[in-house]
Amino acid sequence: MAQHSSALSGLDLVIEESKKVFDGRRDPIDHAMGKKLIINIAASGGFVDRRHNPHLPITTQEVAKEVKAAYQAGATMWHFHPRNPKDGMIFMPLEERLRIHRQWCDSVFAVAPDIITDVGAIYTSPPQLNGRVADEKSLLAETRIAPLIEPLIRMGADNRYVEIAIILPFTGTLGSDTNLLGFNSKTGVVSEVKYLQSKGIRVELSPF
Repeated sequence: MAQHSSALSGLDLVIEESKKVFDGRRDPIDHAMGKKLIINIAASGGFVDRRHNPHLPITTQEVAKEVKAAYQAGATMWHFHPRNPKDGMIFMPLEERLRIHRQWCDSVFAVAPDIITDVGAIYTSPPQLNGRVADEKSLLAETRIAPLIEPLIRMGADNRYVEIAIILPFTGTLGSDTNLLGFNSKTGVVSEVKYLQSKGIRVELSPF
């Protein structure tokens, strides 16, 4: 009988200790969570549109409003993909994208003066394929990202319009395997990192 009581006491102790962890009354085991936190708002989303979320911000005013609210709540960075205000799509001619990019940034800077600009989807051309193999020359930074990055650098001092740029070390497809959404290799990633760092732009790796 004494042994049975002892076993129950041990079980009760385990349950009580477990409750402390799950109830948040104990420091998390992963002590890395004690590091400083940067909150990054992605107001305009990624590969979604208003068919998926009717409240998705797609106009300059809507994006600035959401970033302002997040900034006031503690966000210090904003990640964005410029969108066509008519259809909400992120795919558009380069000149149109640059125009919207500047509009969005200027409106956001007016309500969040020191927020960090984190630019997503910096590629301007898809990789070229030789059969089913990517031509690595088409993955170089000078070909794929420079046409967008160079104008953004010229827009303002201190890379204000592109302080951080996101590169994609991944391969992805839409539908069948012939619809290449994105591709990168070691050659492409190294080229992009070196190019961006040479321009004073910080790099964010975004693997999927």
